[in-house]
Amino acid sequence: MTLAPFTKPYTKPERAAGAVRHYQWLTEHAKPLRQPALLTVRANSLTFERIEGRSVRPDDLPRVAVLLGHAHGAAWASDLRSASLHIPHHFRDGTRFDDYLGPRNRALRRRHEQGYLPNKAALHAMFGLLETTAQGPCAFYKDSNPRNFIVTRRDIIVV
Repeated sequence: MTLAPFTKPYTKPERAAGAVRHYQWLTEHAKPLRQPALLTVRANSLTFERIEGRSVRPDDLPRVAVLLGHAHGAAWASDLRSASLHIPHHFRDGTRFDDYLGPRNRALRRRHEQGYLPNKAALHAMFGLLETTAQGPCAFYKDSNPRNFIVTRRDIIVV
């Protein structure tokens, strides 16, 4: 029996296009990760093969951590080591990622303007905290919520 594919909708074409770029980058540079096949790309949706399996359980988490560690190692060896958190980065395959600090600084300014931060001193304190988080090496973000991982009948972890 073939399972019906899964279609993920996006509110804006730019978000769908970004998801495709991220999917392709992970496929190229984080090879230990097994992702569902991307079947169809539309302006506001992506259709993937449906993976049959179960959600990860607490006893699977060490394997998930090892998988993510190996994926980060592969990405680092492949392309990520040349990235900096302070400037936008163009990877060898043409993928471009924004710098780490710029979008986050803009978001903090918006939050301040919206009244979520009490004053400019709090805003500047947040800028300082954010700056300290940019001291380490680059890493990619993969939403590692357990519901985003499936364990197949063959005991393969799919993200």
